[in-house]
Amino acid sequence: MNRSAMTQEPRPPKSLAGRVPQGVRWKVAILVGLLVAWAYVFLVGDGGWLDLRSERERLATMQFEVDRLQTQNDSLRQVLVRMANDPSFLEKVAREKFGMIKPGEHLYLIKKPGTVADAKSD
Repeated sequence: MNRSAMTQEPRPPKSLAGRVPQGVRWKVAILVGLLVAWAYVFLVGDGGWLDLRSERERLATMQFEVDRLQTQNDSLRQVLVRMANDPSFLEKVAREKFGMIKPGEHLYLIKKPGTVADAKSD
């Protein structure tokens, strides 16, 4: 054995980056880049997960509004049927909403003090 080889200090092992061939580094970099791009499109892109969540919330809001309007329509439909078929209900509505009275009756309006109507009459 050579004396000069014995006196030299042992070389530290090469780092992992030094051991991996250059072509493999590029392939890993490209793969990581593609995974990041796919994750971005999946989460944030047009039609991604965030859009889907937003659309589901919008759908739930619209469904609630449809249910509310359906209930209101059912109620109005019942009132319409009663007005068409129940003369006493029709009379009640006419008296309450329009202040209608029968011949010979007197209508008395009781005003609360401090209302706008009192201020105008002063």
